[in-house]
Amino acid sequence: MKKFHAIIIIVMSFAIPVIGLTLPPSNFAVTLPAILAIVLVTYATFVYSIRANLVLALWCSIFVTVIFYYYHGYEEMTVAFASLAGGVACIFFIAFFVGKLQKDISLATEEIRRSRQRYENIINSIEEGFYETDIEGNITFVNRAICSMLGYSAGELLGKNFKDIFKNPEDILDTFKELYIGGKDVLRLYQEAVSKKGNVIPVELSVYTINEGEKEGKVIGFRGVAQDITERKKHEDRLEQLSLYDQLTGFYNRNYFRQKMKEIEGSGSYPVSIISIDLDGLKIVNDTFGHQWGDEYIRICADILRQSLRKDEIIARVGGDEFGVLLPYTSPENSEAILQRINQHVEEYNRKHYQRRFPISMSMGVATCPDDFQRLEETYSEADNRMYANKLNQGTQARNKIINTLLVTLSERDYITSGHAERLYEFCQEMGKEINLSYAQITNLLLLARVHDLGKVGIPDHILYKEGPLTSEEWEIMKTHSEIGYRIAQSSTELYNIAELILLHHERWDGTGYPQGVKGREIPVECRVLAIADAYDVMTNDRPYKKKISHEEAIEEIKRCSGTQFDPELVEVFVKLQEKK
Repeated sequence: MKKFHAIIIIVMSFAIPVIGLTLPPSNFAVTLPAILAIVLVTYATFVYSIRANLVLALWCSIFVTVIFYYYHGYEEMTVAFASLAGGVACIFFIAFFVGKLQKDISLATEEIRRSRQRYENIINSIEEGFYETDIEGNITFVNRAICSMLGYSAGELLGKNFKDIFKNPEDILDTFKELYIGGKDVLRLYQEAVSKKGNVIPVELSVYTINEGEKEGKVIGFRGVAQDITERKKHEDRLEQLSLYDQLTGFYNRNYFRQKMKEIEGSGSYPVSIISIDLDGLKIVNDTFGHQWGDEYIRICADILRQSLRKDEIIARVGGDEFGVLLPYTSPENSEAILQRINQHVEEYNRKHYQRRFPISMSMGVATCPDDFQRLEETYSEADNRMYANKLNQGTQARNKIINTLLVTLSERDYITSGHAERLYEFCQEMGKEINLSYAQITNLLLLARVHDLGKVGIPDHILYKEGPLTSEEWEIMKTHSEIGYRIAQSSTELYNIAELILLHHERWDGTGYPQGVKGREIPVECRVLAIADAYDVMTNDRPYKKKISHEEAIEEIKRCSGTQFDPELVEVFVKLQEKK
């Protein structure tokens, strides 16, 4: 570009003297080249530096003076020299001031350019999106973060209106209007932007005014930060889920249930019925099979309740084994019908899944609040009391039903189908009479013979039926069946009296047994009798992990373990009884 300017300057510097010398003699022939020379110097000063143009200024002054001499002659050289000096000075000062102005303008322009570049670099380096719009909401500037967020290039976004990007642009335009009229400094709002691909992105916007001149000047646009809050929104949704919902069942939690009661109270939704539900036997399931099975029990009950209730009825898990149901616009008759429907679904489930290890049982109570003269908390307490009354009536029956199911499961296992329980019953009855146990002791001993291995329903089949010796880890799991059986028995009125016998039936005379390591006569006599009878029957009958041995070999093994594993006095009694047969 400067070459083009240089050609123009060179051509004009030679053309001006030619023009001056070819014109007819007159004042105009002198004035015109002088004016053209000043224009030339001024033009050159804008293009080049002041120093370079001083030479051009001197050159122009000389050829203007030459032209003056050419027209006026030597006799007026004094005037010519005066004209030369004045012309040089005039042109010099013009060149100087124009050059300084040009330099200042150039520096200012460069500074503005650099400032703008720094501004854009800073804005483009931040992770949050930055935007500027005019007063109508048309985008005038965006940084890279917004382009990346929305999937557009900067060129595609410039000129677009906010209405083209956001799902509810009216809220943003109302905010712009509020800022424009009210003069507020900044506002924040949440919006959903639509990307180029059509994806909806939750965005948090901050909006500032752009003022003309000073801050108090006329609003000419808006600027602010746009932040993608997708991850934050997900986190907030998860927190809301945790704060409102039970993670195991998907029902509302206790906090929401209480909050909803307050909302319904006085809302005109009367009559309002409340159902209180408690799961029977959850403790037995947890103690027998572990909390994983207990969680499954809760999920099954939750599915039954979900099947029995409408979607608009509010159900919550308000405790570990407790549920609450809020029923707006529900009369006592309708709420009783819902209870019957739940019971019906429970019975259907148990019939359909009778082969499961435990049946489902629920205790329920319902109460109805007819109007706002009664607080819903009182209604809930009334429903709770009725549930507990129901639990007292059927709780023992429900627990025993579960335990009987466990006993049936136990009887279906391989080590029972071989007649193990019946043989133990005979051995224990013979020994009990022989050593003169009381009627109560013999009764407990015979019941122990039947259910001592009840805890094995909680042992995984791959361990229980393993062929070959157990690993140390598997053996530790197997030994827990005594404690599992103890916990089950404690939950049953029928088995409560022998719970401790179940716990201690694997203790040894020398104290090396499990789970408590008691020894000698500290071990209940019923357990000492059962230990001998059980060992004999195990040895003389096939098991998945061991082949049977002969009667003689079994008797010799029992004698060998007398005083260590078995009570020596009871060993003698058992051996004599077997010799009589």
